[in-house]
Amino acid sequence: MSDYPVKEHSTWGIHDASKIQTFMECPRKYFYRNVVGWEKEIPNVHLVFGEGWHRAMEHLLLHGYEAKSIQGAFDAFNSYYREHFHESSDHERHPKVPESVLPALIGYTNQYKHDNFEVLHTEIAGTVPVSQDRYVNWRIDAVVKDKEGVFALEHKTGSRLMKAWSDQWYLSMQISTYTHVLYCLYEPNEVYGVRVNGSIFRKRDQEFVRVPIRKGLGAMKVWLDTVNHYLDMIEWSFESLQKVTPEDATMNAFPMNTTSCTKYGTCPYFDFCITWENPVERITSEETPMGFNTRWWNPADREKTANKVVTISEEDAQIKKENKDGS
Repeated sequence: MSDYPVKEHSTWGIHDASKIQTFMECPRKYFYRNVVGWEKEIPNVHLVFGEGWHRAMEHLLLHGYEAKSIQGAFDAFNSYYREHFHESSDHERHPKVPESVLPALIGYTNQYKHDNFEVLHTEIAGTVPVSQDRYVNWRIDAVVKDKEGVFALEHKTGSRLMKAWSDQWYLSMQISTYTHVLYCLYEPNEVYGVRVNGSIFRKRDQEFVRVPIRKGLGAMKVWLDTVNHYLDMIEWSFESLQKVTPEDATMNAFPMNTTSCTKYGTCPYFDFCITWENPVERITSEETPMGFNTRWWNPADREKTANKVVTISEEDAQIKKENKDGS
């Protein structure tokens, strides 16, 4: 019998940068999304559009920037997007609709027609150690190589190109995870870092920018300390959750971070937080709130559709670390 007051799930112990970032944003949001497994029924247009754009970018990387390839990239995007949204509702989601994508692909290939790098991998996934007994899952859009070295090309979309948009990637948990993976897979002198391949979709036009992110060993040690600190906090929250009962006045596990409730639009769990002092009292395995589905995010599932899966052992990572330290 589970020691937890809510239904235990196999995904709880599987972590990636996205889940850790959610906890950093708000532990209570992490609780609803990743412990209880509640997500909004209506698909998130930003996530759907972003995934479709990823597929278009992969097609270009594998097939080149010629006109035939541009059409194939659009078809890859459109096929995925239409699985989630019908064209009759496109006016509600402009500019993140297929109509914007074909001119964007043409603009992208014109701007980067002189790209001169070797594509080593696209959609590569796996696990990487962050301590002797902890691993995180990862999936990199593309690993490429040019005269400056090996780097991850990470596709991102946005609505406005501001300094804050570019700055967010320098300390991003996700981008640093990818840098860590590259340091484990390649010799340090081969690794350039990450280039964020940004595509900005505005109502009247599109803009493209690549943000280079390079991190030395000191910066990577800071990231490693940060990862393990938040994994410690996640473990603490689960331990605290074991002590919560439906009869308690409040739930002290997975505390709220109230500075994030409306930071990027209103949090989908905002109404729960302002009305439920102890969520455990309201949660049962049979009930899902109106407007939500129950579906746990499992980072390991991304390996099922990856083109290549790499499991980096703690021993392999330690050998690389010794090499980086000059031992």
